[in-house]
Amino acid sequence: MPSRESFDVRPDGTLYALLETARQSMSQPQRKPEPANFIVEYNEDGTVASRIRIRGEPGKRIQPLRLAAFADGSFLLSGTTTGGNQLGTFAGIFSRQGTFVAPLQLGNALVRSEDGSPGISGRSGEPPESGQISLNRHNSGPNPVSLASSTLSASLQDGNVYVLQGSREATLYAVSAAGYILRSFTVKLPAPGLRPVQMAAAGAGYLFVDYRYVPSGAPGEVPEHPEMIVVLDTQTGEEVRIYQMPNRNSDFAVPACADSPDDFLFIGSTNDNRLEVIRYSAR
Repeated sequence: MPSRESFDVRPDGTLYALLETARQSMSQPQRKPEPANFIVEYNEDGTVASRIRIRGEPGKRIQPLRLAAFADGSFLLSGTTTGGNQLGTFAGIFSRQGTFVAPLQLGNALVRSEDGSPGISGRSGEPPESGQISLNRHNSGPNPVSLASSTLSASLQDGNVYVLQGSREATLYAVSAAGYILRSFTVKLPAPGLRPVQMAAAGAGYLFVDYRYVPSGAPGEVPEHPEMIVVLDTQTGEEVRIYQMPNRNSDFAVPACADSPDDFLFIGSTNDNRLEVIRYSAR
């Protein structure tokens, strides 16, 4: 049975979902089914428009956990990778056909090509101060699954994908479809104990980050702060709005989208497990 790992909605309304399933080898039916990952595009009526098989970097088995779509039809995928009994992380640009194009490296230092130019070798037309970013970390950093799951991404109206990595003091990257960093900003927590759990567009030139208390499971644990939403200017990284969310009667609700920095739609479920859409507007 396929499992849905992630989804993304482009600014033009196109919905993509990241699915994982298992495929049995026809030539070797005795072998254990191998996992296969797909990007599925949906029509407005919910029917499938296309299905794209994801093919990773040669020699590596990848498990994509996050999906974001560029305006040109290519994708940014991030997640975990296995090889040589080691678990690592990856982020990369994938074509419209699902083939691996180039790595992204979400790290501290910009990686430059052999000729000294920034970014991917052979690419041109990007600002000279741009660079390539890396998701890989040294062994002293967070474990790969934690790092990959704490990396958020979203497609915006400017055609770029924005990637937020980290929890306590995160970095927000603006990434072009060519694989270059256009801008990066440090994003601080709005309150202690909160973690970023969702990110999406909030109208032209803005995005929002939803912060929540993530319980550790310790006995008697009490959230330090209620849920908060921070709206950021994508050109400057400036916090333009900070909202403290009210308590809800819903058992479960997540922010789905926003068409401005002051108006949000949440998708959730009622106490009797019915789907509901909740609208929050600034007063």
